[in-house]
Amino acid sequence: MKKILIFVATSSVLLTGCSNDGNDSNTNVEEDEVIKQTTVIEDQENIQASLSEVVSCMGSMKDGDLMTSFVDFVGISFGEMEDEEFVETLLDELGEALDKYENLDEFDEDRFPFEILAGTWTYDISNKTWDRLKTPNNKVVVEFPSDKSQSINNVVASLTDYEDIRYTFDMENVWLPKSFKISVNKNGDVLAKMDLNNLSFEQSNDVLIPTGLEGSIFLSPFTLSMSGERTTSKEFTAEMSLEDGSGCGYAVGATLKLDHDDYENLDYENFISIDGFVEHNTMKMEYF
Repeated sequence: MKKILIFVATSSVLLTGCSNDGNDSNTNVEEDEVIKQTTVIEDQENIQASLSEVVSCMGSMKDGDLMTSFVDFVGISFGEMEDEEFVETLLDELGEALDKYENLDEFDEDRFPFEILAGTWTYDISNKTWDRLKTPNNKVVVEFPSDKSQSINNVVASLTDYEDIRYTFDMENVWLPKSFKISVNKNGDVLAKMDLNNLSFEQSNDVLIPTGLEGSIFLSPFTLSMSGERTTSKEFTAEMSLEDGSGCGYAVGATLKLDHDDYENLDYENFISIDGFVEHNTMKMEYF
């Protein structure tokens, strides 16, 4: 159990940061940053303005192409999903199509069967069934209608450049993705995409320690960028940013320091510090 907690803790730092003690902000300053002294009243006004911007940015996400397309897909009206039968038919029939490939059962259940699924999966709107072509052989393409009123498959989802690595964790094989690209297009426009460029771990017996992460997720209109690395054997850093290109910008960063690098014998008291920052547009708060 302790090994799992250590794995989760270090992995979390490679994804985001959180304060460990709630100390005052603005203590560590980059050389090119200009710190403006403010009064308590000005701080309250700045925080309130930032909170208002957060509400506005959430509205931007709600009204974005991805969310509106999802609402159309499932037919949400006044909080009710009116096209549930359409969605269930799509998914159930896709499951039936997958069941026809017996070699899926022979594949390692802990590994994503990319090579077997490669090809083009197309929904037959008239017959409400799925057809499959075994081309291309280096990507998985799924074509389906964006809502029940469509007469053509105007949504194309694809998975490409998939690569995974096998690790042994608690005497069991675990296949984790190293890199891949996912995209979802509607009528030729990108609704969503995810690029994982490098997720790497170091294995020490039954302990997996994350050593690198680089990737991004686009959920129209927002882009989430992530990066992290093990800078030394006892230090891990990570940053994450979210922005829509029109004034909604967020960022967090964290640095985790350990007092030794014997990863198999780490415990809570071996975590020296977690420090970093939280940023929204021009407002930045640092913690240590």
